Amino acid sequence: MLRTKGILAIWHDIEPGHEDAVLEWYNREHHIERVSIPGFVRARRHSAIAGEPALFIYYETQSPQVLGSESYLARVNAPTEWTRHCMPHFRANSRTVCHASVALQGAEGGYALTLRMRPEAGREHDLRNYVGEELFPSLRAEPLFLRAELWEAVHDITTIRSTERVIRGAEDRVEAWTLVVWASDSKTIARLATRLSDQRDLSEAGAHPDMQCGQYQLDMVLEREFIPQ
Repeated sequence: MLRTKGILAIWHDIEPGHEDAVLEWYNREHHIERVSIPGFVRARRHSAIAGEPALFIYYETQSPQVLGSESYLARVNAPTEWTRHCMPHFRANSRTVCHASVALQGAEGGYALTLRMRPEAGREHDLRNYVGEELFPSLRAEPLFLRAELWEAVHDITTIRSTERVIRGAEDRVEAWTLVVWASDSKTIARLATRLSDQRDLSEAGAHPDMQCGQYQLDMVLEREFIPQ
């Protein structure tokens, strides 16, 4: 079921001069290491074409609880030397364990937008209903739109401390809710970003006006069944 799917959503910049080294670490070790953990399904990494931070990465798991499991915590509390070298170069890191509470199913395209936001206190139900009953159905009429999901933070798992959190230095930002929309081309994502960045409808439905929108293109996907041996 959709509600049982876990997502580890990450956004961050990289300290200038270390971009290639960090991306090589992701490609050659880190994504492989993470997707190898029991319960992980795949990793997807994107780079920004508008907005910030520079990277948007997410891992799908069989449930949010995978991200608090013994296997996962053993890994994040025993970072490799390469991880110890690369993580201090993260900047503006945001990391949130989520579940997908609302979805408009479809293919996932090579382009995505993320709208990071939070509901006003006491308006969670109103905003969730607006997203599921009005906003997402209206997106079906958008040419080249493919799919949309609402991710909500699982705070008790997100806030588990680890050695990797210490290595990164600054505290991670946590996203309360994130709207994620996929399309098959960058022009559609730019058009949808303009539409969603007009905050009047979301604000009236219960969203706090402080929202961050980013537009991203897919750089790589690693499925569990295709882990290099």
